[in-house]
Amino acid sequence: MNVICKALLAVAICLGVVFSAGAFEVIHHPSGATVVLKHEPERPVASVHLWLRAGSLYEQGVEHGMSHFLEHVLFKGARDLAPGEVELLVEGFGGRMNAATGKDFVFYHITAADRFAPRSVEILGNMVLFPALIPAEIEKEKPVVVEEILQSLDNPYARQFEALSAQLFRGHPYSRNILGTIDSVNSFDRAQLQAFHRRLYHPANLAIVVAGGFERDAVLAAIDAVVQDAAVPVVRERPSVQRPALLVRPHFSSIEHPGVQVPSLAIGYRAPAAYELDSYALAVLSEILSGGVNAVFTTDFVDTGRLHSAIGRYGPGAAAGTFFLSAAYDEALSAHEVHAMLIDRLEVLYAQLLTGEADRLVSSAKDRMRSREIFRQQRVSSMASELGRAFVYGQWDEYANYWEAIDGVSAQHIARALKVTVLRPAFAAVELR
Repeated sequence: MNVICKALLAVAICLGVVFSAGAFEVIHHPSGATVVLKHEPERPVASVHLWLRAGSLYEQGVEHGMSHFLEHVLFKGARDLAPGEVELLVEGFGGRMNAATGKDFVFYHITAADRFAPRSVEILGNMVLFPALIPAEIEKEKPVVVEEILQSLDNPYARQFEALSAQLFRGHPYSRNILGTIDSVNSFDRAQLQAFHRRLYHPANLAIVVAGGFERDAVLAAIDAVVQDAAVPVVRERPSVQRPALLVRPHFSSIEHPGVQVPSLAIGYRAPAAYELDSYALAVLSEILSGGVNAVFTTDFVDTGRLHSAIGRYGPGAAAGTFFLSAAYDEALSAHEVHAMLIDRLEVLYAQLLTGEADRLVSSAKDRMRSREIFRQQRVSSMASELGRAFVYGQWDEYANYWEAIDGVSAQHIARALKVTVLRPAFAAVELR
C-alpha cells in the first residue's frame, strides 16, 4: 500500500452505526473527496457509486439541463477510454452500469462481482473526473436528450408534476425541469460543458461509495490513483445551497390532455429539508397515509370507492422538502372537492394523533418502515445509494442516527408536523383532466 493510502486509513472516521446490514465508514481523502465504505466481506458482489452535488439545484442561467446532458456525454469517452469503450469494459466483466440525475445530485454506478470493485472505481473515476467531451459526441447527444424532453412534454403526469414544481418553487432552481429545455440543450457547447464540469465535478464535491464485498486495500489504492490526479493546488469549495422563498398563498391551476382517462389532482406543500427535525415525523406520516393496504388513505378513500387512488408522501431535498398529496377521481368531482376531502381526513387524523387514538397507526407504520429497510439492505446497490444521498444532504450524524430518530417520533410530533406543513393555507395544486 502506498503512503497516501496509509494516510487515508489514519484519518478514517468510523461512525459506529449499526443498521440491518452493518456499520459504514467515512474517510476524508487529502484531495477533498469523501470516501464511504460499507464493507461486508461475506457478500460476493460490490456496488461502486460516484455521487456529486450537482443537478438542477446547482445550475446557473444558461446551464439549465446541463447536469442531465453531461450525464449522457460522460459515457462518450474519457481519459484512456474511447467512445463506447466504457460499456464494453463493464459488460466484459459482467457488471451492470447506469447513472441518474436529480434536483440535488448526479450519480454514476457499477455493480459487479467483488473482485472487480477496484476496476469499477477506475472506470467511473475516469468517466466522471476526466471526460473527453468530444464535440462530435456532444452534437450526437443533443437529439437524444431533445427526444427525452419531447416525451416528457407528451406525458400528462410528467407535465402535471413539472407544473406543480414550477408553482411550488417559483423563482428557485427546484422549479425547473431536470431535462432542461429544447433551446437550452441545443445551445450547449464544449466550452460551456467544460466550465460546468470544472465548477462541480471535482474531488471536494465528490463521494466515492463502495458497498458489499471488496478487497479494502485494493479499493483504496484505486481511489487514490483516480482522485489524486484530479486534485488541484487550490481546494475547490462545495457549492452552496439556495433556499427557496417562503410560499404565502395557495396556487391552483389545471392542465387538459386527451390521453387522461380520469382526472387527478397533485398538491404540494413546502416541507423541511432532509434530516431536519420534522422530516422524520413526515416520513412516518407518509407511511400512515399511504404505506400499504391498511394505510389511512387506502382504507378511507380507495377501498370505499370514494377515490380511485390517494397518496400522501414526503420527499426530502437538500434545499427544501416537499409533502405531496395526490388523488385520482371520477369526472363528477372537482379539484376543490377532492382537496377538501383529503384535508378533512387529515384534520381528523390530527385530532386522533393528539388524543392517542392513532397510536396503533404510528406503531404499525414504524414497523413497516423497518421491515422495508431490512429488505432494501439486502441489495448492495441500495446500501450505496443511501450513503450517496447522505453525502448529498451533508448530514452524516443524522443519517447515522436515522432509525433512532424514527423510533423517537411520537404521535404528538407527527400532529405538529402535519399542522405546520400540510394543514396550512399555502400550497400549490395542479389538476389534470
